Amino acid sequence: MYCDFWAKFKAAVHDNPNPTTAAKFIHLANNPKGSAALVVQGYDITDPANYHLAVEALRRRYDRPQFTHHFFLQKLENLPVSSASASAQRDTLCQVQACILQLNRLEDTSTSLALKKLIRNKFPRETQLEVNRMEHRSGRIWKMSEFLVGLDDFIQELEKLDDSAVPAVRKTIGRPAVQHLCDFMSVVW
Repeated sequence: MYCDFWAKFKAAVHDNPNPTTAAKFIHLANNPKGSAALVVQGYDITDPANYHLAVEALRRRYDRPQFTHHFFLQKLENLPVSSASASAQRDTLCQVQACILQLNRLEDTSTSLALKKLIRNKFPRETQLEVNRMEHRSGRIWKMSEFLVGLDDFIQELEKLDDSAVPAVRKTIGRPAVQHLCDFMSVVW
């Protein structure tokens, strides 16, 4: 996706004062794939002045706000409903937040009831009910950022429950061993 590419390229290369324009152009020419590579390869890499022309050509071709908006909205719509586990709900929330951040670049989503409904329906009924209760107790309709914080708060509660659950104990050569698995490591106590 152009937005992701451009954000990374801009931070690492385009806005970096250290590389020469020629070096920036070489980085630009070596990064795009598919049809984006075809856009850049049309410019003579030996002429550093072509760097800015190539950047503009990519922007004209790929920086299309309506396409980007539709892409991230479609991505949200296609998210499956999360299972009830805290980790699955955290994964779903991370994906939702990433899409909302991109949509916020293009429009103000803060008061979109339809978008909140779409997101709410990506979570199990228990989560939906609890977040609705939280919003109701606040006495007002939450903005998108508050709604996402409410989801995050409830998922944190679920994660704390999971963290405090007694792990399974098994016997190994006369002594118990407790195995704890997470996304980053596997530890046997």
